[in-house]
Amino acid sequence: MRMNLVANSWYALHVKCHKELEVANHLASEGYETLVPTHRVRRKWSDRSKDVDLPLFPSYAFCRFNPEAKFAIVSMPSVLKIVGFGSAPIPISAEEIDSLRVVCERGHRCTPHPFLSAGQKVRVVAGPLSGVNGILLSYGRNNRIVLSVELLRAAAAVEVDEESVVVANS
Repeated sequence: MRMNLVANSWYALHVKCHKELEVANHLASEGYETLVPTHRVRRKWSDRSKDVDLPLFPSYAFCRFNPEAKFAIVSMPSVLKIVGFGSAPIPISAEEIDSLRVVCERGHRCTPHPFLSAGQKVRVVAGPLSGVNGILLSYGRNNRIVLSVELLRAAAAVEVDEESVVVANS
């Protein structure tokens, strides 16, 4: 069993489709710490329905390792690459991984959502503001979008539910 003695960082691994848990289990059997956050979905077949756990980030698994071991990681079955810039893997903050782990372990309902960042054009798709377009002012505890009137050079901010905001089509 391989154990890295140097302080390790978390990295995202791009893996073959539907192989996230298999890769994580294989890496764990080699002594690496892994994480594949999942969410529960009800799937229907012609004869039955079943709740299944699917990866929150399809085709990605997270692993803590020493970057000097990157060749051992990418040579494992179903691992396509370590996410990074060029050939240099870029670590993920432990705080982000810890947040994902806490949400998953405590059983909170968590579902995939498009990545949104402040300044992005968004559209409200549910609730009383459905159909409204704006610019995302902040995202998190208080989701606020800015509704602007270009001609007047004026704007107003309004709070919306996280689930009702999606990236607007340009």
